[in-house]
Amino acid sequence: MKQNALAWPVVDPFVRLLTVLPGHIDAFGHANNVRYVEWAMDIAWAHSEAVGLSFEAYRRLGAGCVVHRHDFSYVKPSMVGDAIAMATWIKANDGRVRIERAFEFRRAVDGAVVFRGVSHMVTIELESGRPVRMPTEFVAGYAVAAPVSSPASSSTGR
Repeated sequence: MKQNALAWPVVDPFVRLLTVLPGHIDAFGHANNVRYVEWAMDIAWAHSEAVGLSFEAYRRLGAGCVVHRHDFSYVKPSMVGDAIAMATWIKANDGRVRIERAFEFRRAVDGAVVFRGVSHMVTIELESGRPVRMPTEFVAGYAVAAPVSSPASSSTGR
């Protein structure tokens, strides 16, 4: 792997590895776009559980985050046997109702981005399904990830 091939745009994203299997492949010979959505939701839940916000916690709090909209880009194809480093992080959290969760998937061998995007989430009351102000646990657990500062952004420009 190239040096810094997996340099993510944020500090310490939540990362998991996946190998593309024959069952992920479609008639075009590459991983089907539906698989990327499944993988994104799988890593989102794994991240939520890692920060203490499992579905059981959602039940206890009476609230949960659901997808309002996805903005996904399929950048390069993935083939059988490709090892994919999947990363997710919280891009935005208004502390009230809305959260944006970012994703970036890269081939582990060369760091090439194969998929990236954002899920726009809203907090709902589980009982009614209506939007509700997020519990304080969501504000803390779904904290916005710190961007990686580039050398150019840290200079004074003089």
